[in-house]
Parts: sequence; structure tokens; C-alpha cells
Amino acid sequence: DSEELVPMCYRCSTNNPLLNNQGNVCINCRQPFVFSSSSYEVLPLVEFFLEEGITDEEAVSLIDLEAPRTEKKRNKWQEITNTDAQTLRLGDDIIDEMEDDPFTAKLSFEQGGSTFVP
Repeated sequence: DSEELVPMCYRCSTNNPLLNNQGNVCINCRQPFVFSSSSYEVLPLVEFFLEEGITDEEAVSLIDLEAPRTEKKRNKWQEITNTDAQTLRLGDDIIDEMEDDPFTAKLSFEQGGSTFVP
């Protein structure tokens, strides 16, 4: 199956087969899939449990924390205007779209990297 068509687990980023003997769960981490009622796509929901001693208010404040950025963003483009033409010069660096996704940034920050931690 094409990677674009199979459901991806938003907890461990594993591509899963369309048919699974274990049901609608991830084959790697057993996270249950929740499907959208309008598009039938897997929703990016992750279930987590609070550690003992953490109140609901503390959990909400921890979730609202910004993930630290490792490097400051630089302009990746330059606009050049002269009398005859207007050009846009793009930098050689390719911007990774996953870095700008707050969900992925927080998930990576909480897990301490890009590897799955159950």
C-alpha cells in the first residue's frame, strides 16, 4: 500500500496497514485510532495519563508551554527589485514543515527526540 493511503499513528509515526487483525489500533504502540465522521481519516488524537501529584491545572499549564526552539529562524528569501524586473531569491536551505507544526514540536519535546518512547 502507498504511504499516502495507509493510516499513520500520530503517537509513534508508524504507517499501519489498512486491515489489521488487532482492530483499529496502531501495530507498534497499540494507540487506538479515532476516525473523523466526515472524512474517515485518522484524527491526530493522543491519549495520555497524568503522573501522580500533578493536578489538572498544572497539566494544562504544562501543555500550554512553548516548545523550545533550537535555532532562530532566518529569512530564507530575498526580494530584489530593479527598474526592469522584480525577483524573489530563495535560500538553499529547505524548510521542514514538521518543525512548524506545534503538535509535532510538543510531542518531540516531551519525548526528548524523534524516537518513540512508550
